[in-house]
Amino acid sequence: MTENRLKVFFLGSGDIAIPSLQALYDSESIDLVGVGTQPDIKAGRGNKMTATPIGKAADRLELNPWKIDNINQESFVEKIKALSPDFILVIAFGQLLKEVILNLPKLACVNIHASILPNYRGASPINSSLLNGDKESGVSIMQMAKGLDSGPVYETLIQPISEDDNALTLKNHLAELAGANIVSSLHKISSGDVIAKEQNHEKSTHCRKIAKNDALIDWNMTAAEINNRVKAYFPWPGTFTFFETAKGLRRLAITKAAQVSDVSEKNEQPGTVLGGDKKRLFVQCGDGTALEFLQVKPEGKGLMNASDFLCGGQLKPGSILVNNLTNLAL
Repeated sequence: MTENRLKVFFLGSGDIAIPSLQALYDSESIDLVGVGTQPDIKAGRGNKMTATPIGKAADRLELNPWKIDNINQESFVEKIKALSPDFILVIAFGQLLKEVILNLPKLACVNIHASILPNYRGASPINSSLLNGDKESGVSIMQMAKGLDSGPVYETLIQPISEDDNALTLKNHLAELAGANIVSSLHKISSGDVIAKEQNHEKSTHCRKIAKNDALIDWNMTAAEINNRVKAYFPWPGTFTFFETAKGLRRLAITKAAQVSDVSEKNEQPGTVLGGDKKRLFVQCGDGTALEFLQVKPEGKGLMNASDFLCGGQLKPGSILVNNLTNLAL
């Protein structure tokens, strides 16, 4: 056990925060004085009360997490104040912290945000990076301020985005990146080896919370744009389309796809299933581009390769995937 242990109070809810919590727990130079998370919610078919990912992780580590419905309540403010933390560390917590909380720690209230700030302030930075086809993402270790993700940044850690990345894999990469660096970052902040630098607010971009209907495919988009959506919305809400059957419309989720150039017929109406290899499923997109489905999830069934789905004979060359469902309750 080392001297000069930093006292850290941790606030988190989402699973992206788990590696950082584990790193603090494992470190001999950190005194993890408490963990707070969102309250349990009803989940699953049985509507059982279920803890957040951080709540479950903290329970496994026997950290007795606080289930906090409002972090700004005076009772929680006083409880945190009594712990006398050097840092409050926040990652994917899910509640806004008022100034009274921001001023509690001796050194700083630090947030880990999953983007290269000032890009993608807000609720969906990982998805937004993939939607825009970015080649890199990262985590920003920042000092919290009253504005949303607007505080000065101590450190920015870069994570390349590969062609195979989707929202799940990129989130996991960023979670591990944050966990591998957070202890050293807190010590550098404490010692003054890194100084928070003001963001360029004029260049900031913002991203909103994702809605389920955002993932409905517009086949007038290019194949590259649609493929970015397939990546950005996996595993939730899951990019989807609809096709006609004898029993009416059926939903088809596309979980993995690729833009292709080896399709001879690419002058059809967007959303048209194209001919070609019987084991490969191509669809016409906007601007003469084509998308290949690699993995799909038909309504009421599990994940399957597109070739297996084709064997069912529900989609054939010339079939049209539905593009306008304005009046359909999704």
